Amino acid sequence: MNKFILPGVFGLLAVIIAVLSTVLVMNSNSHDEKPVAAAAAKDAEATETEAGADGAAEGEEGEEGEDAAEGEEGEAKPVALIYEQVNPGFVVNILDGKKSRFMQVDVTVAASKQESLEAFKTHIPAIRNDLVILLGSQVIEVLRTTEGKEQLRKDVLATTQKVLTNITGEPQIEEVYITRLVIQ
Repeated sequence: MNKFILPGVFGLLAVIIAVLSTVLVMNSNSHDEKPVAAAAAKDAEATETEAGADGAAEGEEGEEGEDAAEGEEGEAKPVALIYEQVNPGFVVNILDGKKSRFMQVDVTVAASKQESLEAFKTHIPAIRNDLVILLGSQVIEVLRTTEGKEQLRKDVLATTQKVLTNITGEPQIEEVYITRLVIQ
């Protein structure tokens, strides 16, 4: 009987540690979200200033310089992305042979418009539902490889965009980053 209790206790401790680390990450990231958005806005402003300076005289920024820079080069300006961490992170059960393991995944999404992030936040229950199903279906051997992790990132992006497209008519989210992946 004792040989069954000890693994159960260690499993319970692993879950408690995962939950506590998620709570700590949530608390620390809640303070970091605004600086990330502010940094992205600052980068966008710097890009606009540089584009204006190329087309106009120094100190003169205006629509003429920006239009001329876009028209001459024929290239679109890089769009500054706004990042939003999905809180709380995901903790799912995955199978490793006959053993059940826990996988903790933290995800950050990126969009070029604040309205897109608001749509994402509004529909997070539907998105989380599909992502829990996706994450729980992963194979541990595949996730041990770099290619497997990259494929997971692409699948999370595709799933998120599919849910948002079905609800809003647009994918809204341009990129997804897996910021933490722990398997215990």
